[in-house]
This record gives sequence, structure tokens and C-alpha cells, in this order.
Amino acid sequence: MSEKRNKRIAEHLKKMPPIYRATYKKAVAGKSLRAAVNSFCAECTMWQREEVRLCASLACQFYPYRPYKPNESGKTISCSNQPPDGPDFAPELIKSED
Repeated sequence: MSEKRNKRIAEHLKKMPPIYRATYKKAVAGKSLRAAVNSFCAECTMWQREEVRLCASLACQFYPYRPYKPNESGKTISCSNQPPDGPDFAPELIKSED
């Protein structure tokens, strides 16, 4: 990767919740299409898993492949390369009212 791209990736990593960084690194290294989709969806919804599941962006190219989509019974299916546990949102991105 170019030095310029590496710098931009490093800057971007600093802005995301730590729990999602490994998936993002795998995606930008070109090692996993699944990681790329998962990272895109998480970022698009401001790191909120429930929002990924409820995604209403039907025209999005990743809609059929998004993580946490409900199956026929309505239960949520978690895709690989997603953090198994952790917050459903990025608390550090929410501004305090103090």
C-alpha cells in the first residue's frame, strides 16, 4: 500500500470504536470481502448493530449481504468477522450533554 493510503487508514482507525478495528484492517488489506461489507455497514449506521439489522437502504449494493440481518423466523443472524460481544454502539462517538 502507498504511504498516503496507509496514513489515511491510520487516521480512520483512530476515529472508529476499537472493537471494529480488526475487521476494518482485514478489509482494507484486501483479505476479506465479508470484512469489507461488515465494516461498511457498521460505519454507515454509526456503529449500531441494531441499525444494521433494521437497514432500510434497499438500493444499497450491500443490502443483501449485510451482517445481523433477520432470518425467516425473525431471529438475527450474526455474520463472521463481527465482534462477538461488545456494545451495539460507539459510546465515545456520542456527545455528552454536560
